[in-house]
Amino acid sequence: MVNHAGFTQIIPSRHTVVTCSIDALISSSSVAIALVLRVGSERAGEILQEFPMAVPLFLVISMATFGAMKTHRRLWRFVSVDDVVEIAKGTTLAIIFYLLLLVLTDHLSWMPRSIPAILWLVQVTAMGGVRVLRRLVAEYLSGSVNPPRPILLPRSRKVLLVGCSDRVERLLRYIEHEGDTGLEPIGILDTVGARGPMQVRG
Repeated sequence: MVNHAGFTQIIPSRHTVVTCSIDALISSSSVAIALVLRVGSERAGEILQEFPMAVPLFLVISMATFGAMKTHRRLWRFVSVDDVVEIAKGTTLAIIFYLLLLVLTDHLSWMPRSIPAILWLVQVTAMGGVRVLRRLVAEYLSGSVNPPRPILLPRSRKVLLVGCSDRVERLLRYIEHEGDTGLEPIGILDTVGARGPMQVRG
């Protein structure tokens, strides 16, 4: 008998593929963008020709770091400050590992001293920005901006939310901001199995 559940766990979901592809595109572009901002396009091209491994090395280190942090499991549709903080942490670690590797291999001479800071800003802004944009588009297309009003209870009651839609995320935000709704979400029950390992609001 074929174990379909095992294949489902091995084959990455569409969300994972899209997320990793976009993050890889951003990571592979960040070094070049940082160099252009620092020394101009002509000099940046010369540096990349002198050390062609600059971009591939940062791409591999960056994707390995974010993969270890499971950043791809966070749903862009419900991005929050926690997600941006995780991106900032991952970018910081990736740049540190990148610099250590360049030092150990004696290939740090091509890099201007301000590049790590510029690279950090470019990476965090791009990765965080594309996620925030995805959420803004989703909220705009949903046509609703007011959170649903839950029933106020005299004391806290643990609840299980059903579905993984914008209404569920808005309800979570409302409960978090109000603090006196009497509801304590303990999980989200979704009918789409591919979202099982995903995270919403941290």
